Amino acid sequence: MLTQAKRNCYTLLIIGCISLSFSLLSVSQGWGQESVDKETSLYIEQLKNDDDWRKRSQAASALGEIRSETAIPALITSLKTEQDEVVRLRATFALIKIGSPAIPSLIETLKHENVSARYSATFALSQMGSLAFPSLTEALQSQNELIRTNSASAIAKIAEHRQDKAESLSMSNLVQAISNLEQAQNRITSFQNIETTINPIQSGFKQEDIDTIRDSLTILKAERRDRIRSQVFNIVFITLASLSIIGGIIIWRRPDLILRFSRVLVQSREQKERFDYFRSQVQQFFQHAGATTSRQGKRSLKLTSIPGRLNSYTPLPIMLTLDQPVDEDVTELVKQSSQLTGNSHQKAAILLYREPPDTLFRMRMAEVRLRDHFILIPIPFAAIEQALLDGSTASGLLAQYTDRYLPGADLFDDRNAIGDTLSFFGRVELLNRLEEELRRNQGIGLFGLRKSGKTSILLQLSFAMRQHPVVHIDLQRYSGKQRYGAELLNQVLQQLIKLVNEHHPQSKGTDLSWVRSRHFSARSAKALTTNSVRIAKALTTNFKPFSQDSPAPDLISEFTQRINTLSPLLQAAGYHLPILCFLDEIERIIPTKTDPKERTEEFNACFGVLRVLSQEQRQLSLLVADVHADCNRINQWQQPDVPTNPVFSFFKEYFVSPFSQSETTRMLTDIGELMGVTFDQATQIAIHRESGGHPFIARQLASLLCKKVAPENKGEINLSAAQRYLNKPFTYSGVLKDYFGQNIWADLDKRHFTCAIALLQLLTCNQETQPQITEEALFARLNPEFTQSQCLDALLWLEAVGLIHRDAIADKDYYQLQVPLLSRWLRMQMKPEEIQQWQLQ
Repeated sequence: MLTQAKRNCYTLLIIGCISLSFSLLSVSQGWGQESVDKETSLYIEQLKNDDDWRKRSQAASALGEIRSETAIPALITSLKTEQDEVVRLRATFALIKIGSPAIPSLIETLKHENVSARYSATFALSQMGSLAFPSLTEALQSQNELIRTNSASAIAKIAEHRQDKAESLSMSNLVQAISNLEQAQNRITSFQNIETTINPIQSGFKQEDIDTIRDSLTILKAERRDRIRSQVFNIVFITLASLSIIGGIIIWRRPDLILRFSRVLVQSREQKERFDYFRSQVQQFFQHAGATTSRQGKRSLKLTSIPGRLNSYTPLPIMLTLDQPVDEDVTELVKQSSQLTGNSHQKAAILLYREPPDTLFRMRMAEVRLRDHFILIPIPFAAIEQALLDGSTASGLLAQYTDRYLPGADLFDDRNAIGDTLSFFGRVELLNRLEEELRRNQGIGLFGLRKSGKTSILLQLSFAMRQHPVVHIDLQRYSGKQRYGAELLNQVLQQLIKLVNEHHPQSKGTDLSWVRSRHFSARSAKALTTNSVRIAKALTTNFKPFSQDSPAPDLISEFTQRINTLSPLLQAAGYHLPILCFLDEIERIIPTKTDPKERTEEFNACFGVLRVLSQEQRQLSLLVADVHADCNRINQWQQPDVPTNPVFSFFKEYFVSPFSQSETTRMLTDIGELMGVTFDQATQIAIHRESGGHPFIARQLASLLCKKVAPENKGEINLSAAQRYLNKPFTYSGVLKDYFGQNIWADLDKRHFTCAIALLQLLTCNQETQPQITEEALFARLNPEFTQSQCLDALLWLEAVGLIHRDAIADKDYYQLQVPLLSRWLRMQMKPEEIQQWQLQ
């Protein structure tokens, strides 16, 4: 009993001690909190009122260590009013230590009139990192511009910090950082869009902050992508290793699976055969060109001899790439060339490509040309395929590309249509639109000045849309012929038949049982191999050419049936419909008032059947090219008893406009790099201005400067040296002088486009006194010689082809010449009294 009583006493004593301890602890905490509050108040008072900056600085630091929320207003006030930099800095770091509770006050400080206060608040928020990110993101849509601007600056600093430590961030932190920056970027973008729509003022964000956020986000995403790739690679490697072990066991237990594996090998072999086919096509091309080649490596040939200038560079490598060429291909060709030629100073190579090279390829090509004197000759495979349709053109095609890239060639002085994708610049948007229109059977009319690039655009379209059968015909050969329809239709059929007979099949298992013709019936073919080619030849050899004396209207039905026969064969050969029919120089066959009735009927018959095949049967897309849009705008011919124009308003009109300044600069820079020539910015601007953006004129001006200025200045062309030749180009370039006379003025004079001639003379003669003339002034001066309708037609055409420029100012239209060189040339053709006659009072 005594023992139990003692135990109860001890228990009560322990409970009492514990209770006393808690009481004392509570009291001490109260005393401690009271002490902290007093200490905080003391430091706040000292920070606010002490005259000694050292004591104010110590007070700010102490408040940061205490981390009391009650100190936030005083510290914020210090940021706004404190004159001493050290005190303000200590207050900033104190707020950083206090953390989240200080964020709302710091956000509000971002709009304070004191620049130092705003900077300190921005710095403090950026140092808080992820802690401050949600509040900063919300602040991006504040109605106060200063808050938005400085919030973006703080986020930009956080982004820079994350970017610098991207490699050391954990995956979760990396993902969080990307999410935060994406949210901030979206807020900035959405606010800018709203401001642009509602308010004409700027949104207030600094471009450098936007760029920093974007660049950091890109780097962080790249880091995430690399980590994911690494993880995927490890998983794939482990998986493949495991599958290999399991596969070995399965094959040992199930030998029949070997048969399935062999099928995979067969498919791989078929891919190799496809590449071998392309290599054989290349060898055949060089054989037609009189060259000797041999295989070297998996995708290369060795050229050992060839007629012409290129023979001095042999032996040289030829690389065939089915994908887009990249800069590593240039490096590989340099290596192969060095292995073949040793220390020879004359090194060259040929690259055959199916896809246009990228920008890095162009830069690398120019680099090795200048640094290593290595000549790379790129040739599109589509050009080789076209040349193989007529083997006699192979040597000419090879000489064309060889002369263009071998040393001494003036790459600017290219007077023919440009088929080389490396020498073709600009027109990207136009090409994309034309491709889209042609794929959906839209008739296209491509119009523009001579030498404006229409034929070059057709060549580029042929290359870009080579998966379609392309028929490209220059109608100049039919000029003056009364009966040309049969010959034109024969040429269309012949080009399509060559594509059927020469194109290599690219797939298997296609059924040809649906192919039918009035001459031959092909029931089926299990594979697109030699059998399909034999069937195609059997069908097409029954196509006897139309007699050239036959009127075109009598051939329409037969021509339509032959196209319907060829269409499935073209598909069987690997092409896609529609057939693309490009007709260049259509003005050569447009009926005029002096043409006989039979010539007009030829036009109506040919274009009537082409329109039916395009619009009704959806087998063909038609594109015509011309200087003027007459074929699309003349409805009734002047010959009696002749039906109306079958393609009136059928074509969607596209005019080839001049280059922009950036396109001209890109052309001058890239071609100049290949020639070892550089133009300063002022010269590039001057060439664009003088040419009005017309690429042929710009190239000829650049060619002139390369001949006259570059040799004297080690390949560097600056405006001070070039100005002499830009001021008097016709004194040094007969090509430019003839261009304006033969290609522009003679065309206007031939078609009696007198209103356009008068407008150009009027604008030229008043250019010095009145650079811009109102539409009303032009009409008043040309009345009554020309009607207002005639003047409007002329103005619209001149503007569409880029000879004049229109500015809409207030409610008036002002016109001026776009090509200063045309004004100079025109003044050369006019006498002083003529110039005075055209001048406005």
